[in-house]
Amino acid sequence: MSASGCGGSLNRPTGAGGKCARMNCTATFASTLPAPSFSTGSMSGCSAAGTSIRKHPEHSSNGSTHFSIMKPVSNAESRLHTLLSDLDAAAGHASCAALAAGLRAVLREPPDGEGPVVVALVGGTGAGKSSLFNWLCGRENSPVSSDRRSFTDRLHAAGETDAVQHWARSRGWEGKVTIHEANLPGMILLDTPDLDGPSARHLDLSRAAVEAADVVACLSYPDNIASLPLHREVARAAARKRWIFLLNKIDLVPPEARPTVLEGYRGEIERHGFTAAGDNLYALSVRQPDAPGSQAGLVRMVLCSGRFRERARQAREESWLAAVSLALGSRAADEVAVLPARLAEEEARLESGLREIYAAALDEPAVRRGLAYLVKEELWRLAPGRCGFFIALPVALRVRFAGLWLGWSMGRLVTGRGTALGLLGGLLMSVRAHFRRKAAIEPLADCLPVAAVRRFEAVAADQRRLLEDVGWTDLLGQGDAAGPFPDAPAEGGEAKTGGEWTPVVAAVKELLQGGASAKERLLEPVAAMVTGAARAGSRRLLPWPIRLLANLPPAAVTASVAWHGVTGWIEGSWLPGAFYSHAVLLFILSVLPGYWLTAWRVGALARIPGSATVLETAEAPEVLRPLVRARERAARLADRLAGEKERIETALGHLTGQLDREGLGSRAALQPSTDGAGQSLPPES
Repeated sequence: MSASGCGGSLNRPTGAGGKCARMNCTATFASTLPAPSFSTGSMSGCSAAGTSIRKHPEHSSNGSTHFSIMKPVSNAESRLHTLLSDLDAAAGHASCAALAAGLRAVLREPPDGEGPVVVALVGGTGAGKSSLFNWLCGRENSPVSSDRRSFTDRLHAAGETDAVQHWARSRGWEGKVTIHEANLPGMILLDTPDLDGPSARHLDLSRAAVEAADVVACLSYPDNIASLPLHREVARAAARKRWIFLLNKIDLVPPEARPTVLEGYRGEIERHGFTAAGDNLYALSVRQPDAPGSQAGLVRMVLCSGRFRERARQAREESWLAAVSLALGSRAADEVAVLPARLAEEEARLESGLREIYAAALDEPAVRRGLAYLVKEELWRLAPGRCGFFIALPVALRVRFAGLWLGWSMGRLVTGRGTALGLLGGLLMSVRAHFRRKAAIEPLADCLPVAAVRRFEAVAADQRRLLEDVGWTDLLGQGDAAGPFPDAPAEGGEAKTGGEWTPVVAAVKELLQGGASAKERLLEPVAAMVTGAARAGSRRLLPWPIRLLANLPPAAVTASVAWHGVTGWIEGSWLPGAFYSHAVLLFILSVLPGYWLTAWRVGALARIPGSATVLETAEAPEVLRPLVRARERAARLADRLAGEKERIETALGHLTGQLDREGLGSRAALQPSTDGAGQSLPPES
């Protein structure tokens, strides 16, 4: 029967040739290891194994290696922190919060490519965990017991003191772990309580140690093979760890019975879902390391080799990437991925409803008359720069006093009659629109039908409920939260205008605050249409030949008056006052044709397109801006999530290809399993 891990017989003769036989076993084991991508060197020994290790440079390394996978892992960690910040900003959504919690748990313990390899010794009562712990440390550190009762009641950690203390502090175990100084470069050795003891606390300690370890060394002995103490919770906690199985007390088995015992042990290991490969199964005797058939020296040599530490660190990084992949592939991540499509569908539905409302509202006669007023006034405002110097003077005066006429017109449009308050309110409205470079669109909201107002309210309410369901109410502004029409009329009633002074007070307040009312935000696309139509008309207001002809009469009058004035001043004769009065009158008469021509062109160009044309050229309704921001946020999250998941899967596949799967956790633990009640238990990593 060949011994696991050495390719030779366990009952190979020792004595003078025993050491040589173990060296041959070591060389055979070394040949099964994958070639590392780092340089090796001599190591100053691992307890008493220093001499043997120096004779076998393929096992020697100073542990200070740079792994090619650590750069992708470091980059992934930086990107994941950025993704976590975005998820925290969107944590109002339950799926984003759950995904952020999963990522935060993974990022709390990133892989340390240069950190020591943690080896946890687990097993049942009397398996020899503490004895192996003391033997590897080279001193009596952990209490041992020869009878079958649990003796280790807390975790013991051995290694370089600074490294062990830093490791315990990083896990929050400072003061809870007994630390022992040992010559174990690049490694921390853990001794755990028994797995088969009645104490739940012992099981919790063992599970915590296994979760913190990179390598799990499971000990058994011949009398306990049939009940291999691989507690299910512990096995699942180490599903992606590297396992080593040690059959202790092999010296108590007669040489002729050892092949049968080893076969039984191998079968028991495979029954638990593990693979008993050539490099993870050893037979040894801790109390008599040099006994015939004992591979204790080989176990110590393997655990202290740099190549073993490299494989364990790669497994650590692979486990971390697998945990990240599992978090990014969770149900919460799937819900975040489909969120943009859901929000886009809702946005299209609400926008379609708004466009129907706009189409019906813009066909109202009062609204169209109001839009014609606004386009005409915008054209007048743009006209001074399009009609020449002299004609621009009366046009500019007309624009400065246009607020009075616009206020009168809008007041009459809304109330059916012109009032002094409406005139003043229109003036303030025009002044504010002038400084904000926007059309004074607010009065048109009062011309909307009651049904349109109600439908506007329903759209805003639907948007608010949708964002509340998503959990992103932070995207709702103060005006959006209050709804588009706080003073909306009752069904079948008239539009509410408030008391006699309410329009004036509201206009002054908005003028001072510089803000926009909800009604104005709803009609923002219409305001953009008004400005666009006025600018398009101003470019065709007066072609340059007509502009030149219109400015010739006032230019000639101005030149004549200037000539007579200068000539009289030179000759020393004062011109009579009637000359100046006639000059002013002639100048006014000379600019009137150009002014009337400009007014005629403004009236001809102030045309309102049909509602269909307005809706085609209008921007997205301002009332849906919170939903648009929510969709954009969801799209950014989904894109970053998909890209990060793809990069993690690529890095994981690259690293997994470098690792042999033999001995890397239990197949049963890596797959979904069921408990006694038939409930599915998801795998843990």
